[in-house]
Amino acid sequence: MKKNKLQLLFGTLLVIFILAGSTSIFAYIMGNDAPVAFKNPPRGAESTSTIKTYIAAGAGCYLDSYSDFVLLLNRVELWDSKTYGFNELQVQVNGALAKLENARQTYSDLIEAADATPYNETAVVKLESLDYKAFRKENGLNSDIFDKVEAELSKGNIRAIFHRLKTDVENITVKLTSLKKQIEANEFPSIPVLWEINSQYAQTLLYGQYAAQVFSKIKQEM
Repeated sequence: MKKNKLQLLFGTLLVIFILAGSTSIFAYIMGNDAPVAFKNPPRGAESTSTIKTYIAAGAGCYLDSYSDFVLLLNRVELWDSKTYGFNELQVQVNGALAKLENARQTYSDLIEAADATPYNETAVVKLESLDYKAFRKENGLNSDIFDKVEAELSKGNIRAIFHRLKTDVENITVKLTSLKKQIEANEFPSIPVLWEINSQYAQTLLYGQYAAQVFSKIKQEM
C-alpha cells in the first residue's frame, strides 16, 4: 500500500506540473488560433469568434474538472496523516463530474458551430503539408499522443479534434461515475482506477495542447 501511495504521489506531482505549465496553452492559444482554420461565414451564421469562445470555454471547464480531481488525489495521498473523510472525496468527485458535464455540453456546441462553418482552404493546405515529424522533434512532444493529432490534422480534418475532445470527456465521465459510486459506498478509492483516470485527464490535456501548438504554427505562417 505504501508503494502504491508513493507512486500516486509522483503522479499527483506530475499532474500539478502539467497544469502549471500547460493551462494557458490548452485554453488561450488554442482558443485564439484554431479559428484560423475556418472561414468567416455569411452574416447570421456561426462565426469564427463563436468557435474561439467555445474552445476556450470548453478548455476552462475541463481544467476546472481536472483541478477538482487533482485535489481528490491530494486527499487520498494524505489520507493517513490528515483527518480527511469520504464526504470530502464526494465533494471533489461531484465537482469534477459537474464541470465535465459543462465541458461536454460546450464541446457539443463547438462541434455544431464548426459543422456550420466552412474551412479556410489556405490553412487546410498548410496543415496537410506540415512536416509533423520535424515539428514533433523540435517541440519535444510525446509521440503516442502527437500521432493522434497528426492523424487528423495532416488530412485537414480540424473538426475531428473537437470530436475527440468531446469523446474523451465522455470517457472520463464514465470512469469518474464509477469512482463516485465507490466513494459513496465509503470504500477507499482503488489506486489503479485513480491512475487510469489521471492518465486520461493528462493525455487529453496534452492532446488539446499539441493541437493548439500546430494551429499556432500554421497561424504564424499565414
